[in-house]
Amino acid sequence: MRPANRVVADFMGQVNFIPARILAVDHGSGRVALDSGLQLTLPRSPGLDAGALVEIAVRPENLRLSPPVLTHNGLAARVTDIVYLGNSIEYVVTGSGDQRLRALAHPSEVFAIGDAVAVEFDPALCTMFRRATA
Repeated sequence: MRPANRVVADFMGQVNFIPARILAVDHGSGRVALDSGLQLTLPRSPGLDAGALVEIAVRPENLRLSPPVLTHNGLAARVTDIVYLGNSIEYVVTGSGDQRLRALAHPSEVFAIGDAVAVEFDPALCTMFRRATA
């Protein structure tokens, strides 16, 4: 189920919001460039057109950390905090532009503070919202 807007996404529990800009649209999808430079094709909400500033919402359990070998859906980051939650570990990672993300991992996936990682995610598990203007 996809949340209808950013407020609902935030209300539904922890979520990462990643700033981006829509480069092009095609039917129900949009090609976006994250502020880090990574480009992805994601499901697009109606009313979001090329040039729009957006936020990509992705839940911590939908992020995967791996050694720093980037894939086409990976962001370079460094582990900055670790919270042990019993049956999972929450990693806080910081990428380019000081973008902080939370990722949940199985306890067998062990990283240390300071480790370089790739943060990977499935674009199909992301939601796009118009970025609030200040």
